[in-house]
Amino acid sequence: MIAIGISHLPRNEGIFSTADIAVGIDVLSETVQASETDCMSSSQVLPSEIEFVSAISSHSCAFRFRGAESLIHLSSLIAQGRAALEAAISAGVFLTVSCLSFSLFVLFSVCAPSTTIPFVPTLGAVLYLQIILPGIGLTMAMNEGDEDVMKRVPQKNDQKITFSRQEGWRLYQTIIIKAIPPALLPQLLHFIAFGELVLYFEPDLVSSDCPGATSWVDVVRCDALHDYSGVARTSSGVLVLAVFVLCTIVSSAAFVQRYSSPLELPPWKGNKAWVWAVVSATGLTSVYVGVAVEDGTRHALPWYWYLLALVMPWICFAWNESLKPAEARHAKRSEKLRRLLFETRLGAWSPK
Repeated sequence: MIAIGISHLPRNEGIFSTADIAVGIDVLSETVQASETDCMSSSQVLPSEIEFVSAISSHSCAFRFRGAESLIHLSSLIAQGRAALEAAISAGVFLTVSCLSFSLFVLFSVCAPSTTIPFVPTLGAVLYLQIILPGIGLTMAMNEGDEDVMKRVPQKNDQKITFSRQEGWRLYQTIIIKAIPPALLPQLLHFIAFGELVLYFEPDLVSSDCPGATSWVDVVRCDALHDYSGVARTSSGVLVLAVFVLCTIVSSAAFVQRYSSPLELPPWKGNKAWVWAVVSATGLTSVYVGVAVEDGTRHALPWYWYLLALVMPWICFAWNESLKPAEARHAKRSEKLRRLLFETRLGAWSPK
């Protein structure tokens, strides 16, 4: 609830303190300042006294406007506040999905059918969780929003109602469904990378312990490599984690506008900071891969590995976009119901 009232009236302090956002209007200061040009009598109230009373009465106000003409900025403040709230919610959903996806990525690595447990580099995990993910999430919260932000009726700020009917279950379900593809798809690349790198860097080991192994399919199921921890395992883990990070970076474009398609409202038009964050995260990931992998890794991998590594991020992006219509349908239906309740002034939805 937004409360707007005269700031110099002490009785308004109770209303300001109970409102979600309070706006105080100081109209008396203008009158006092205008009368300063006239002869001041001893019975006149000093401007400093008016300022003191207004400050006490409106200390609970988030904004204080001086003069009635300043109200022209109120609509823009509300629009920016609603856009910031929607952007923060989208960023929060993105961070939740990305963190859950990383947990599933580690879980799938442990449960991989290969005899050698995939390597998850610690430095890469720190880079992802502490730098890349917060950087993209914070810039997503700077989104300007769309032009229809003031036409939508927001949810009522009631602490007793966290989710509407089945809204929480749909949100949890959607988060899990979105988190699975980025965590699952790169596991296939690990089998290819690990097998090919073992054949390239450890030919003597393969010939002695894995006789007859001629492709990565034979290497990943070789029982003799159960305790292997050489450069092939380390480099393949770095490459697969980099592909996972790229899947997250590309998928973030689907979260900038939570219910709108990028074809309708491109994410780079309303949020330049997000573009710079994506470019910086991609460059930082490339530098990390170039430093962490063993020399010769690039020549050891087959061409189809690079093709899959480039296609998988866009598969994750298309997957998230395919789930948007179902999310948007429920969101639009709830918004229409809120508008109906508000415009018909029914129950608790009527303005106070």
